[in-house]
Amino acid sequence: MIEIIDQEIDVQGVIASVADSEVGAIVPFIGTVREEGALTGLFYDCHDRMAEKVLREIVRAAEVKFDARVAVVHRVGWVPIGEA
Repeated sequence: MIEIIDQEIDVQGVIASVADSEVGAIVPFIGTVREEGALTGLFYDCHDRMAEKVLREIVRAAEVKFDARVAVVHRVGWVPIGEA
């Protein structure tokens, strides 16, 4: 699973996309917008086609090197404090 989305990430859905009875561990990394000063959120942007291409290369390399299943969801747009 590689997705670039503009809505709240379904963290449990991402985890479920790599889970099955042959998987011995699932290690999520979930970046969230933290409260800092007057910050109310962050705006993320990317070049969709380039970002997806680079993410695919990274995922393929990790899957081969570590014999792992990898899922990546990157959010773009406005992300308020506390959201992934």
